[in-house]
Amino acid sequence: MEGKVKVLKEGEEKGNMGPGKVFGELAILYKCPRTASVKAESDVKVWSIDRQTFQTIMMKTGMLKQQEHIEFLKSVPWLAKYGEDLLCKVADVIEEAFYDEGEYIIRQGARGDTFFIIKKGEVEVTQRANVHAEPNFIRTLKKGEYFGEKNLMGPFEAYIGSLDDLKTDKYSDKARGVEPQTASRTKEEQNEFASVSLKDISILKTLGVGGFGRVELVQVANEKKTFALKTLKKHHIVETRQQDHINSEKKIMMEANCPFIVSHVHSGAGPGIFGWGPNFDLSCFHTFQPENLLLDEKGYCKLVDFGFAKRIGYGRKTWTFCGTPEYVAPEIILNKGHDLSADYWSLGILMYELLTGSPPFTGSDPMKTYNIILKGIDMIEFPRKITRNAHGLIKKLCRDNPIERLGYQKGGLKDIKKNKWFDGFNWDGLKQRILKAPIVPKIKSPTDASNFDDYPPDDEIPPDDTTGWDREF
Repeated sequence: MEGKVKVLKEGEEKGNMGPGKVFGELAILYKCPRTASVKAESDVKVWSIDRQTFQTIMMKTGMLKQQEHIEFLKSVPWLAKYGEDLLCKVADVIEEAFYDEGEYIIRQGARGDTFFIIKKGEVEVTQRANVHAEPNFIRTLKKGEYFGEKNLMGPFEAYIGSLDDLKTDKYSDKARGVEPQTASRTKEEQNEFASVSLKDISILKTLGVGGFGRVELVQVANEKKTFALKTLKKHHIVETRQQDHINSEKKIMMEANCPFIVSHVHSGAGPGIFGWGPNFDLSCFHTFQPENLLLDEKGYCKLVDFGFAKRIGYGRKTWTFCGTPEYVAPEIILNKGHDLSADYWSLGILMYELLTGSPPFTGSDPMKTYNIILKGIDMIEFPRKITRNAHGLIKKLCRDNPIERLGYQKGGLKDIKKNKWFDGFNWDGLKQRILKAPIVPKIKSPTDASNFDDYPPDDEIPPDDTTGWDREF
C-alpha cells in the first residue's frame, strides 16, 4: 500500500495506516460483514486480492506440493511398492530441508530422530574409528537413496504403522476404528415416508433458526412420533451458491448409520422452499450447548447439521474454509488443506468447553480468535477444575501439527478410547444405550417442545426458483 488511510468504526476514528500495512484479511477467509471502514487520507495505491482467487491459489499450491512429494516418494524403490493412499500419509509427514555443500547433515555419535531421503544432490557418508581418528570415506548417496533409517522406526510406526502392518490390512480404516458407518436400511425403511408431501405435515413449533433456514418440529398425519423438518429458501441457496453443500448434506445423512448421528427419512421441494426430515428416532429432544449437539429423551447425544460436511478419500485433503471460529483448526486458518485430523482438534475444543463452559480460544472478533488459535494450546492456562488426565487428553488432541494429534496415528480412534481419561468407561454400554445419562431432559410427550426457545414466525413468501438444481432432491 502507498499513501495513508484512516480506520473508522461506528464513526469513531480507530487509527491510521501507511505503506506496508494490510487490511481486510478476514475477507479472504470467508464472507462476513466488514468490521470497520477504511478511508483514504491521501492519494492511495493498494494491491488487492479477492477471496476466491486467494483460496484457489492456496489450494492449488497445497495440492501441487503434496503431489510433488508423492511423486518423489514413488521414485524411492522401497516406498514405490506401497499404494498412493499410504504415500499421501507419508507426504504429510515429510518436510523439506536444505543443506549447503560441505555442511554436515548428521554427525557420528549425535543422537538422531530423523530419517532422510535425498531429493536432490549428493551426500558423502564417512565414519571415524574413534573420536581422535580421521574420518574414512564410506560411500556416496544420490537421489532416492536414504540414511538414518534406524531412526525411522519410532516415528514411522507411531504415525504410519510397521512395515509388516502395511503389507496386510492392519492399517485399514476399519482396523483403526475410523471407517464411517454407512447406512444399511431396508427398502421398506427407505420407502416408509416416500409418499409424504407438505400437505401431510403439521408444523407444531419452530425449534431453531439459522443463516440458511429454519428447523420445525412436525408431525405427519396419522403418525404419533414427531420429526425435525429443516426448511430452506431455494432462491437464497442459489444466491449464495450453496447447492453442492445442500446436496452433500442430504447424501451424507442418507449414508450415516449411527445411533449418535441424525438420520435422513424424507426430502422434498415446494414452490419456494424445500426441506428434509431428520429422524431423531426417539420421541423428542432437547437443545444442548454447544450448537449442533442435541439430547434425546434418554439424554443421549445426536449430532446434527451436516451443511459443510464432506467425505474425502483416505490421505486426501480439502480446502473449504468453514467452521465456528472458536473450533477452527490452525491448518484451516492457514489454508494448508485439512483432513479428518481437523475433527480431532475440534473434539479437543469441545471437550474443553464441556468441562469449563467456554472454549479455550476466544477473541472479540473472529480474526483475534484465529490469532489466538495460531499461538497454540500450550499458551492456554487451564482451570484447576480440569483434571490432569483431561488436561493431557485435550493437549494431545489439539497439537498444532495435525499428524501428531491423538486419533490420527496408526491406532486411530482406538488411541483416544484407550486414553487414561476414559479408564473404566463402559463403551459397549454407551453403544447399546444402557448407560444412564448425566442429564436427562424432562419431556411430557412427543409434541412437547418446551425445552426449546420461542421464535417468531417467518411470514415471508419466498420467490420460486426455476433453475431446476433440486429436481432430483
